Amino acid sequence: MTGKDFDLTQWLEEISDKYEVRLSVREGKEWVDRKELIDKNIEYYILKADPGEEEIRHYFNSEDVQKVGEWKRYAFTIIGNNREIYSPKPEIDIKIILELPSNCIDIIPWEKMGQVTLSVETLDYVNERDGFKPVKANKIAGLEEQKNRLKRFLGITNEEWGLSDETGIILQGPPGTGKTELVIEICQEMYGSIPVMISGPEILSKWVGESERMLRKKFEEARDGNHRLLYIDELDAIARTRSESSENYSAQIVAQLLVLLDGAKAKQERERNNPLKVIASTNISHVIDPALRRPGRLGSRPVYFEMPCNHERKAILHHYLEKIYCNGKDKLSPDLQNFIVGRDLKLLDEVIDKTEGFTGADLEDLVREAVVQVQENDQSVLDLKILGDTLEEFSLAKGIKSEDFSESELEATLDIPGLDIKTLIFELEDNHINPRDVAKDYFKKLKATKESNEDFKFRYKEVGPRDILEDNPIIAKENVVEAFKHSEDERICLYIKNTENIVKARKYSPLIDRLIGVINEQLLQWDQENLLILDYISETSDRITNMNKESIE
Repeated sequence: MTGKDFDLTQWLEEISDKYEVRLSVREGKEWVDRKELIDKNIEYYILKADPGEEEIRHYFNSEDVQKVGEWKRYAFTIIGNNREIYSPKPEIDIKIILELPSNCIDIIPWEKMGQVTLSVETLDYVNERDGFKPVKANKIAGLEEQKNRLKRFLGITNEEWGLSDETGIILQGPPGTGKTELVIEICQEMYGSIPVMISGPEILSKWVGESERMLRKKFEEARDGNHRLLYIDELDAIARTRSESSENYSAQIVAQLLVLLDGAKAKQERERNNPLKVIASTNISHVIDPALRRPGRLGSRPVYFEMPCNHERKAILHHYLEKIYCNGKDKLSPDLQNFIVGRDLKLLDEVIDKTEGFTGADLEDLVREAVVQVQENDQSVLDLKILGDTLEEFSLAKGIKSEDFSESELEATLDIPGLDIKTLIFELEDNHINPRDVAKDYFKKLKATKESNEDFKFRYKEVGPRDILEDNPIIAKENVVEAFKHSEDERICLYIKNTENIVKARKYSPLIDRLIGVINEQLLQWDQENLLILDYISETSDRITNMNKESIE
């Protein structure tokens, strides 16, 4: 080093006791693995500060609903190391990205930063436990509990305690709640790369043995990777309970998966403290073969992804609007700008209340559609009115009819025979009974049993075959899940129209037969204080659900 060099490593160590320091490596716009820069022949890298690439980010505080944290990112281009100076235009544009809280900006000694040096050891000191943290990948929001659980699964080792590590974990939750995005974000932050990935439906093949071969290939690819991590999306497509599998090859895939997870090779890797770690996601974990859901395989303690609450939906909306702000704050109206920087976090409270039951994916779609509306109307600024108008159109566009009942509506209800708060499934044996009246009577009786301080929303939902059926079976399944989903502070009555036609069609359509299975699965996950309303089915042997339509204790 020369006397003019600025030792960035030493400076970061000095301020890290007082401020949180985040550091990552980027090539172009992609995060890369920091370990790729660790070379035993290199002591330090020579950097050049890039003032034009400074960027301010605003992160919603997950612990305090009234705060937004402001951070500033700085980019440093690697121009050489202790052995050589690279050419004026390096073939590979690799940058060190430093992220610091805005309250320490004034202490940065920019006047001393001519040529900057960073030791290689600093790159090896970036971790979640006792070193500098990685720069946020900024892909999701509102999932702090789930994120911490996954980081613990990937980052903590029991080697010093003489115990084997946890090797598998299941992520469970409705579609659109951020399971896949969270896995990608964590891997980008921790490793600078995404994991080897499998999509359950994609590996299914009509050729005997082909699915198992593709499964083995993906496991080997993950074992050969730097971080020995595999992600299986839509696990339920390939790993259903073998006693319920209608096709013999389904059982063969499960058997192959068991061998790959917990066979002789996997056991040897665990003994050497170098196991392959597997993350799997599903919308319906209880249909997964029980042999997979135990320690040593995919574990018996899933990570749950619930429908986002009010605070989480606020964090998610802030996340997507902040992306627009970073691309050009003038694209947002002044009041939305104040929301982003934390000056008025109550601005969107009314919008957020109206998004009850929305997933993170729904909220992203809402913001995207609002931006489309701005462009179609030859405008240049997104404001609160456009966002609210888009929300109204967005809600009407959903195929599922939904409405809330007022206090007065619940008071003026009929007394429906055979209906009480223990009823889970109610069939409309009398054609003159309106399903809305059934829902009102159920909610009235349910409300009468609640304590005065319990505040639940009572929602009636209506769905028919056209709202559910799609050529794509995955989308069709998601439509069923969408119909059943509700938040913790919400009770619903769901009316499925034309039930008898659906039941008759199951004999001729494997897709409809599978969808009826999904309806049963959703019922098993339901709280008791919700009601499924069905049209009367004349043939008692042809039920849409294998559950008792009477009271379920």
